[in-house]
Amino acid sequence: MGAGDMAGGIANGIFLLFSIAGLVIAGLIVLSYAAHSYLTVVEQTAAGCDEVRWPAEHYYDWVWKLFYMVWLVGMGWLPSLLVFRAVLRWKNPDLLKQFPGLDALLAAGVAFWLVLPFVFLSSFTAGSRWSVFRLTTVRQMLHKLPTVLGFYVLAGFVVGGALTVMGFFMLRMSWLLLPVFALSSAAALLTHARLLGRLGGQLMGVELKEATPPPKRKRRRSPVEDPWEIPIEERNRQLREGKREIHLPLDGPVDPYLLTDALPPPAPVTPRPKPFDEPGDGYSLAAEAPRPRTTANPLDAGMAVGVSAAACNPDERAPPVTPDELEIQIAATRRLTPNLSLTSGVFTFFWYPLTRDPWLRLSFGFAVMGGLYLFMVAHIPHG
Repeated sequence: MGAGDMAGGIANGIFLLFSIAGLVIAGLIVLSYAAHSYLTVVEQTAAGCDEVRWPAEHYYDWVWKLFYMVWLVGMGWLPSLLVFRAVLRWKNPDLLKQFPGLDALLAAGVAFWLVLPFVFLSSFTAGSRWSVFRLTTVRQMLHKLPTVLGFYVLAGFVVGGALTVMGFFMLRMSWLLLPVFALSSAAALLTHARLLGRLGGQLMGVELKEATPPPKRKRRRSPVEDPWEIPIEERNRQLREGKREIHLPLDGPVDPYLLTDALPPPAPVTPRPKPFDEPGDGYSLAAEAPRPRTTANPLDAGMAVGVSAAACNPDERAPPVTPDELEIQIAATRRLTPNLSLTSGVFTFFWYPLTRDPWLRLSFGFAVMGGLYLFMVAHIPHG
């Protein structure tokens, strides 16, 4: 091995190290923005918004969203990876050697297509973001079973198309396929989020019947005796037999108080007050207040700030509202029904005016990651 080969190997190793570091840094930034975009689209679409309003957040507010999405996707990706790896090693061990990373790519497709919708909707409606299973979500999906099946069919085309382009790009390792990979991946991510948001909006409208609680056992009431229903003689006898005698230092034993059947003395009669001999002076009507003068307009012929024309001149009435203007006012105040269709405004969502810029940003980020991946693979020593 000559000095030139050694210098070339050192340079190749440096390029490989820098490409790996760049791919990690770019992946952290791009995937954080992708998680932020995905969550924003799902939440606002489920709320019934057709146009998504992108919040102005700092980039460091996206990092937790990346870990949140990794947690949700990992719920389906890790078990699927183990299953695909075991099946491929059992059926065709040479396939993984010819196409490295095939099991991880297939597991990612299953995680996004099959597992992520359920765990995301469970976490979306639960009290904690980290909850991944809710029985209420299962019941809601069963109530909307045709819609759920339609979602999985459409989501299968979206995820399958994106994985096909990604796999073709990773196998060919061509720079010409890099723009196709970047644009299609960004469009597929936003379209899948749009589909999931529409499904979540329909599931939130499902009203489930709560289970009726078991009937409460009625407690038997103990019989209550009214002491006043007992005759006075019997009550006095019970008082004599049951009440203890009281011994005072000077008087000795004292008998308890007993009841009597004598009627209470009549209440004293209070004489009625005599009316006034003569009525007093009556109230007189107040004089009418003078009418306030109208406010004069300022010198620039404009109205005073905070004072309308009707307030300044009460004699002038507002012009009547025409029927057309009344219909316009009613339509403006009427709440529109949100669009929760699985087809309308879904596959063209990435081309919406407010979504076009995030789609291009995601495409640029995926292009940077793809370019760094190609550069890294080109500098990996073989043999």
